Amino acid sequence: MKNKIFIRGGGLIALTVLTLAGCADLSAPRNDAPSAAPSADDWALGVASAPSGLTERVRNTVKAEFSDAKVEGEKFRETDEIWQEKLGPLADNPDFQRAEQLRQDRQFAAARDLFLNLTKAYPSASGVYRRLGDCYYNLLELHPAVAAYETASRLNPENYFALRGLAFAHLYYGHSLWDAREFVKAHEQYGLALRLLQRCTRIYPADFEALFGRSMAAEGASRRLYQSALALRQAGKAEQAAVAARNCLDVIEEGVETGRQRLRKNPDEVAPKNVIGGLAQRRALLCHEFSALGNAAQSMEQAVNMYEAILKTDPDNALAKQEAEKCRALLEKWNADAEAEDRNN
Repeated sequence: MKNKIFIRGGGLIALTVLTLAGCADLSAPRNDAPSAAPSADDWALGVASAPSGLTERVRNTVKAEFSDAKVEGEKFRETDEIWQEKLGPLADNPDFQRAEQLRQDRQFAAARDLFLNLTKAYPSASGVYRRLGDCYYNLLELHPAVAAYETASRLNPENYFALRGLAFAHLYYGHSLWDAREFVKAHEQYGLALRLLQRCTRIYPADFEALFGRSMAAEGASRRLYQSALALRQAGKAEQAAVAARNCLDVIEEGVETGRQRLRKNPDEVAPKNVIGGLAQRRALLCHEFSALGNAAQSMEQAVNMYEAILKTDPDNALAKQEAEKCRALLEKWNADAEAEDRNN
């Protein structure tokens, strides 16, 4: 996965711009089920995992969060109360100013060292720890980033930058754990990220970066739920498998809806479309395995439509072409199988 992580203005705003290669890697359904059937604790999220039959409520709840938000045309204004970190005398400290300039200039290692020294002089300054977290995050030092953001949030629970930074640190830590095939630990990180980003978008629905992060966190969380549903069914635990599948579908719906809200800012943006396309693929595969959940073919058609929308913006996008072709081939196979079954009956 290739990431571009950058800062703008007073904080970590555009946290990630995914190349399609990286995004396709995140959103493509994983079929490598765990070797043993997981326990309920392995897949239970406690977030967006409504009881069986409430997927429509999940979808409608997410939509309702943004219905009165006036998201269109909203801009970040650092003078807004939500962005204020109440730096006080610290803002005039020469060392702080030097560290902040280095951070703005993307010299994160040098800025990190200065902010570390400042934590000794200002141990109660949430703004210092938040900026230290930004530096660690941009250096992909995710463990210390989490610790710094957590300290910033503890010192000032209203520090929105710290809350969002903590969420994205958990999200990318989840990516790294998943790539290391530590699926259960990755799932825990995705669940944490999703809960934090849900808080972010409740506080400030116009934060489009948090919206996209929430979509990605839901995509990540759906991976393990999908694996677990298949593994539980293979182990003969049909009831548990059905619950895991329903939970997976609920999380997928959350990711799709938040991704669509992100597209309200820029309908031509490729990365959210790719995540939505991947989620639609996983929903199609899930519905194909658990037919009671919905129409698999319809979901696969939605995935194809999303990849085709990417190709309208970027006609030479090889990976979008590849995913679209893969989806079409699978859709054709399902339709042929259904026709054969009808003939046999």
